[in-house]
Amino acid sequence: MAIDEHTGVALGAADEKGNSYTHHPDSGLPLVDFVIPDWDKACTMAKRLAEMLPENRFTGWDFALTDQGWLLVEGNYMPLIIWQIAARKGIRPEFEAMRSRVMGNA
Repeated sequence: MAIDEHTGVALGAADEKGNSYTHHPDSGLPLVDFVIPDWDKACTMAKRLAEMLPENRFTGWDFALTDQGWLLVEGNYMPLIIWQIAARKGIRPEFEAMRSRVMGNA
């Protein structure tokens, strides 16, 4: 799922085969323009995790929103970056900026 990192609004969804979805294929719930509840809390959690593990330069954190709030599911050392498929637009400038920060060139 592609999510606006500042607002938590879902921009689109796609699977690993490149199929795009505007609604969840099982539940039928909308996936585009859906506002993820408590998005700011999920972002804060991810930032705290990064601060706790400064030697870890890149992790794809998986979170789940439960009735008790956000839950850390796992961290992946090699996350998939398929945001551009779901959003139907490239993210090269954003990716290059992130790569520069991670590699210490910015």
